[in-house]
Amino acid sequence: MILTADKNQVTDAAYHTLNNINVGYPVVMVNWVENFVFNDALLGLKDYALICFCEYGYDWDMDKSGSHIWGVNSEKFPRYYNNEWVKFDNWVKENPFKILLKRELLKQDVSDTVQPIEYPSILTEYPLQTEQEFNNRSVEVTQYWGRSNEERIRIHGEIWLHAYNKGFQPCDNLYYVNYYLSEEKGRKWITMWIPHYARIDVSELMKINSTSKLSLSWAGAGFKCFRTAEAPLCSIMVMHKNNYAWSFDWNETNCILVNPKKEMEEIEKTLQRTDLYEVYKAGVQNANKYLLPNYIKHLETLINNA
Repeated sequence: MILTADKNQVTDAAYHTLNNINVGYPVVMVNWVENFVFNDALLGLKDYALICFCEYGYDWDMDKSGSHIWGVNSEKFPRYYNNEWVKFDNWVKENPFKILLKRELLKQDVSDTVQPIEYPSILTEYPLQTEQEFNNRSVEVTQYWGRSNEERIRIHGEIWLHAYNKGFQPCDNLYYVNYYLSEEKGRKWITMWIPHYARIDVSELMKINSTSKLSLSWAGAGFKCFRTAEAPLCSIMVMHKNNYAWSFDWNETNCILVNPKKEMEEIEKTLQRTDLYEVYKAGVQNANKYLLPNYIKHLETLINNA
């Protein structure tokens, strides 16, 4: 049974993928809700797991604040310490969770009762290519993005400036991609802004992703986003260096970690590496652990053993 912290049951998208989880006691889901109202159906509930997909805004520095732990330090996070949110925080304080699974969680704050959670992948496993097939991919870099974080628009601009400096033509229009791949003869980078009102099925985006050696995954309204469960399924994920805890760790062996404001120069260095196929294989192996059936089993084990 999954209950929502919000009385009006406004939920994160993850709720709909996790609602079939099979565990021995109730699960409470909490996420950012603009007009949050404490769900008084939680009153009297004991022995529960808390799943927190709360995000803190693209400009929040988690390294400075530390992780938000409900019932412990909510007063440090103004977005979640006002009006009805205080009621929920007090409820957690008075009725501690058996285990907290938290999306925005730093490594330093992991404990037996506080563990990381990410968005699972609702896609299917992609066949692993041979080294020759991977090396022959026609696209060097791909990203698709929405404007939930201003850094994404900066990097989109950086790619165009980089293409200007290096003398190649990027593609930034979803509907040009097929022509772009057949007509352009030089280096190929794809960067597509796809706002929420123009989204297409993610499986179509993955067809493009699977032609690219690198797939860029940047923070959104929280550092973790859906892209981290999509990009590495069939490409090498590139993201910013971070101190976040992951259910299945992303590190230098299975993805590419770059410094903010140095993305272009570090991506260029990455493209010269001779071990990219090994990184690709390790990344796909790690990404498959986030496929929904596999990830549900992982979460069930964590919760049932708490």
